[in-house]
Amino acid sequence: MESYRYCKLHNTWVAVNKTGEVTAAHCDCMAGLGESCSHVGALLFKLEASVRLGYTSVAPTSIACAWNKVCTKKVEADMVINIDFYGDKAKKRDTGTNCRVIPMANEENKQQFLEMLSASGELPVGLSTFKAFADPFKPKPWYQHLSDCSDDQVQAIEEETKDQAECSSWHQQRVGRVTGTSAHRVIHTSLEKPSKSLLRDIVQKESRKNPLKTPGIIWGREHEKDAIETYKYALGLTTAYTAPTLINISSDIYKPHTSISIQRAGFRVSREKPYIGVSCDAYVHCVCCGKGVVEVKCPLKWNSDLPADKRGHLDTLLSLRTNHSYYTQV
Repeated sequence: MESYRYCKLHNTWVAVNKTGEVTAAHCDCMAGLGESCSHVGALLFKLEASVRLGYTSVAPTSIACAWNKVCTKKVEADMVINIDFYGDKAKKRDTGTNCRVIPMANEENKQQFLEMLSASGELPVGLSTFKAFADPFKPKPWYQHLSDCSDDQVQAIEEETKDQAECSSWHQQRVGRVTGTSAHRVIHTSLEKPSKSLLRDIVQKESRKNPLKTPGIIWGREHEKDAIETYKYALGLTTAYTAPTLINISSDIYKPHTSISIQRAGFRVSREKPYIGVSCDAYVHCVCCGKGVVEVKCPLKWNSDLPADKRGHLDTLLSLRTNHSYYTQV
């Protein structure tokens, strides 16, 4: 059972003369002394197969200069047009008798071919080099790659954010969007060198946990409800004046309306341009005037002045100037 052991390699040799006759053999296995063990047989089979398959032949590249003896020793330079690259067999095949003459394509043929490529739906990049077919390859503005919001999505966002600054969703929806408070600065900033503070305000909105606490902002937030209550009182929606602070009301606001109502507003995202979103303070609606928005402004430094005194903000008709940031926001 010696041949079934794989853990030990045996030293085997055979002596063969030129005619292939085995004159002697030896192996250091237990049966090797008889010169007829399986290891000797395996070695002889290996020798026979190597000779038969050509493994013992010397490769031409192993012999010095044997692989390039047929090369021409003297090569003369000449123009490519005068050099013959074909052998005799190739010259016999290239008689030209079976060649089909293809006519030169005219402009109509070229146009038909380009139209066929354009209609294939694959848009080969080669079409981009032809002016008439280059439009599909022109990159679209970045905002055209944004998905439109559906009416249901717009409504859901607004319903969820009606608490505005008191709602975390309101702060989240404002991040990365152009809002009413930043719209005026966005319109007037330089396209070549946009304001860094503006970009920072757009992408890093204040959060509910860390709201801005400047005196002006605190004053405005504390008196927004007062302004809304005063507006309701002026429109006749309430019979009692409930605002704790006296607010001067222009006589032009006192006007009778039919079936007037005021509703809370949330953050409203543009359906066609979802990178724009605004949140007014309330919606006002009546049969006679239709639907409008209510935007409350409570400047701290003018907290006790009449609207007519603010000529920098208003024109002669007590309406906002069109070049003012408040007008852009509304």
